[in-house]
Amino acid sequence: MGMNFQLYRASVHLSRGLRQVHKAADKANDGNYDSAAKHLDKALNQFADAVSNFMNAEDDAAAKVVSEIDKGKEQLQKAKDAYVAGNYDSSDSHLEKAGEYFDEALDLLD
Repeated sequence: MGMNFQLYRASVHLSRGLRQVHKAADKANDGNYDSAAKHLDKALNQFADAVSNFMNAEDDAAAKVVSEIDKGKEQLQKAKDAYVAGNYDSSDSHLEKAGEYFDEALDLLD
């Protein structure tokens, strides 16, 4: 799944977890401690899911960076091959594309 989707899901789980904490506080204020404990368990589960989504988002972002670097490497190889073959215009074009991929990878890391 994409990074933005994972971040969205994480925010949903955080919101749900906070809502459960508020419910637990209300139940505790009413003296219903068993119900409060159940809501706290639900909150903990929601927060665990949020952490998982954040970790998945990081994995997705890392995969995207690696993909851009790989594309840049392919373009560098094509540039070298074109240069060796004496096709300097093609080599320049591939070098430019490689730079674009590497720039994108750097942008993703920021």
